[in-house]
Amino acid sequence: MMELGQSTSIEDRMFGLFATEPFIEEGHFARHLRRMRKLYAERQAYFVTAAKAELSGLLEVQESEAGMHLIGWLPRGVDDRAVARAAWRHNLITLPLSAFSLKPVARGALVLGYTAFNGREMRDSARRLRTALSEFGEQ
Repeated sequence: MMELGQSTSIEDRMFGLFATEPFIEEGHFARHLRRMRKLYAERQAYFVTAAKAELSGLLEVQESEAGMHLIGWLPRGVDDRAVARAAWRHNLITLPLSAFSLKPVARGALVLGYTAFNGREMRDSARRLRTALSEFGEQ
């Protein structure tokens, strides 16, 4: 029995490549990328503004030229893994930057996604993150 997603022949596996070729050659992919870059830049700007308004003194968020995530730097001495757990208790998913390091980090930070959320959701999330961060005291 085959599992979902398995192919029986090289022709089946090549079909996806042939199907995407016109999408790329006709410029649809390039248009999609331009549209997404613009949308993500707008969302990032909104997210940074909301973070600065709601999280000042608790989390330092700066803009980035690319990507779908930003880094939120915590005050020195605040454990990013503990903050990520606190955020989880407030129904937020953040990743501690230290989870991606083989060595201890000098300053904790959170990896924050923003591209899938609208302005209202970002404001609400920033407020909930503020509540979670308040468990660690004003810095």
